[in-house]
Amino acid sequence: QKWDRVGKKGKGGGARKKGKKGSLFGRAKQLRSGVTKKAQTSSKQKRREAERKKKKEAEKFRRAKIPYTHEQDILLIGEGDFSFTSALVQHFEQQRNVQELMQQQGGNRNVTAPSSTDEIKTSKKQRGTVVATCLDSYETVREKYPSAEANIGAVRRCSGIVLFGVDGTRLEDYEHAGTQLAHICSSGFDRVIFNFPHTGCGIKDTVKNNAVHAELLCKFLRSARGFLKGPPEPGQIHITLKKGEPYSSWNLPLCVRQVGDLRILRSVGFYPQLYMGYRHRRTLGSQLISEEDGGPEANIDIVTSGAQTYEVVMKIRDDNTDKKKKSKQKR
Repeated sequence: QKWDRVGKKGKGGGARKKGKKGSLFGRAKQLRSGVTKKAQTSSKQKRREAERKKKKEAEKFRRAKIPYTHEQDILLIGEGDFSFTSALVQHFEQQRNVQELMQQQGGNRNVTAPSSTDEIKTSKKQRGTVVATCLDSYETVREKYPSAEANIGAVRRCSGIVLFGVDGTRLEDYEHAGTQLAHICSSGFDRVIFNFPHTGCGIKDTVKNNAVHAELLCKFLRSARGFLKGPPEPGQIHITLKKGEPYSSWNLPLCVRQVGDLRILRSVGFYPQLYMGYRHRRTLGSQLISEEDGGPEANIDIVTSGAQTYEVVMKIRDDNTDKKKKSKQKR
């Protein structure tokens, strides 16, 4: 009888066969083992990366604060149920109350603003003008958003202005009772805000849908730039979009470049938790099931995907640079 290398009989006893077939089986086992180890390592790396991102985002939220103050003149475009404007003006009331209390206390440091607010300036400037607009009529808004009535009342109680039938892509054309939008704040606005712009068109073709929304952004930017304050403290356009698709494919940076005289200053995280009472609403109307009746948690889609606010400003023109360009063209 023949004996193999491990001292077992070559026949019977389940001995491993030698030759090409045995080598292939061994190699396949090694490959499977290697793939499994790589998959385990990759899975661990993904978990660590996810934990790192989660911690980083939590730290950003901890440092986040509302980037608007009660001294600014603000124009809001495309409001749904006006819950964002309501949260904003009530936040401004808090700011003013804290500032007045600080002044009464003679700058007592023990009196502090809420942790989510910016440091209160002690300037004597009067309150800014807040103008909230939407494309729908008043009747349509009430029908689509049951909570709109209360939010509109809160805005008006805080001296805010609410306008209906305002097309964000043609702001210069708005007129009501002989008053144009530009006349409300003749010097322009410090901030023009458009949160989560959407047409609600429902086009299923992805390419066409992206093109429609890119056009919406371009038209809005062209119209809104004419309502910004000029130097020495020029105004800004703020556009908030969810992260990921299809919003990335709308290509906001390209839209800004196409307008020509605008540029993106920076982008910052948008955290709905900072705005007490704010509920993101879709263009077509409120969700049928409320959170209290077992529906989805408010703003869960924004919190899950994340959102960014892009701050867009006018380009600063340098007269010397223009002269150099003209001289080069003449040569």
